[in-house]
Amino acid sequence: MSLSQNSVSDEDKTTGQKNNITITINKGRLLKEEIEKMDEKVAGKLAPADKKKIQDAIESATQWLDANELAEADESDVRMKELESVCNQITAKMHQDSAGPDMGGFGGI
Repeated sequence: MSLSQNSVSDEDKTTGQKNNITITINKGRLLKEEIEKMDEKVAGKLAPADKKKIQDAIESATQWLDANELAEADESDVRMKELESVCNQITAKMHQDSAGPDMGGFGGI
């Protein structure tokens, strides 16, 4: 996904009037509505326990960020990786469950 933004300004030397224009190209970006629709679709597939686990991890990360606003980037990265780990485990399980036993898993072996 790419986002390109260009700003141009000009000034009329005789009147001193200034004009600015910003051009933003959102090539490949998802719209807010599209993201919300995807969230609803995924949330409907999550087991309640998994949904709670994600919500708790987000809450914990948010509380840490609020309490550690002056933390170094490395510390924030560690917290982000912990949150990603929780989410990745759940989404991997969700994908595995949706594949079914005949779709590349070991099935009954």
